[in-house]
Amino acid sequence: MTYQRSLEKLLGMETAEEAETSWNLLCKRVRKAGLESSGLAKLLKCSNWTPCLTEACPKCRRRLRVNLVGESCRLDLPNASFIRASLVPDGMTWAPGTLGEVYLTRVIQNVRKRIERSDLADKIIVGGLDVSHNSLANIVKAWQGQLYLLVNSDDKRRVEKEIRVTFEFGSSAHRPISVASVKDGDFLKCLTYSYKNEFYQRSSYLEKRLKKDGTPRMRTSPQALSVAQSLELATWFADYAVGSRLILRNIKRVTPPQSPKLILQLKKPIVGKRSACRQGDD
Repeated sequence: MTYQRSLEKLLGMETAEEAETSWNLLCKRVRKAGLESSGLAKLLKCSNWTPCLTEACPKCRRRLRVNLVGESCRLDLPNASFIRASLVPDGMTWAPGTLGEVYLTRVIQNVRKRIERSDLADKIIVGGLDVSHNSLANIVKAWQGQLYLLVNSDDKRRVEKEIRVTFEFGSSAHRPISVASVKDGDFLKCLTYSYKNEFYQRSSYLEKRLKKDGTPRMRTSPQALSVAQSLELATWFADYAVGSRLILRNIKRVTPPQSPKLILQLKKPIVGKRSACRQGDD
């Protein structure tokens, strides 16, 4: 295994060849199903010279992930203190077959507005939206949106408290919130995890054995999306520019969504373990 491939695997990244294989499979499914839209037409013609730049494209998503890693290193984010938070807020559950009726940009805007109006507003935040097709005991439930945020702070308790106040959590998820400090050397892996390039079914079931507090134990295993599910998700994503699932706070995206290059600029100083962390120019 080459150094490049080893590094990609270490960061949880797919290789260019793997992204190409995923793209070929998706294009084959789109053609066979006879699906048509302007976004899907761009997807089918995507190449290294003329990238389609749609959120549906595994190759363009990979390119953005690589740029995201590069920009975070340029801004010295891996050397700063971060808290990782996995959230399943209310209002992000969609019935199978209805993704086309959901406005992705509106979903992300709502998340950004909630952060803007909260005590998290002064934090540097980078993350994204993940989407899975969930089932419980082999009974299909729904598409589920999940947020994965990296918050520039060294105070885990305060960040968790602010998140619980900022977002509403109900019974739509077995574990709606998980917060932990990012360990040294793990930032880039957490970063690539926050903006995934692969999507899954999450099949869950309740164990007969209970927890110490008497509540059920739940086991979840990821499975590949079915053809129909992968096509529904791709058709939805094809209407949006790559990077539309990104969630940024106090980090400005300098390049427009139509650009194949991602350039970021910090709007606030970093809170970190090293005083040498850099701040982007205004």
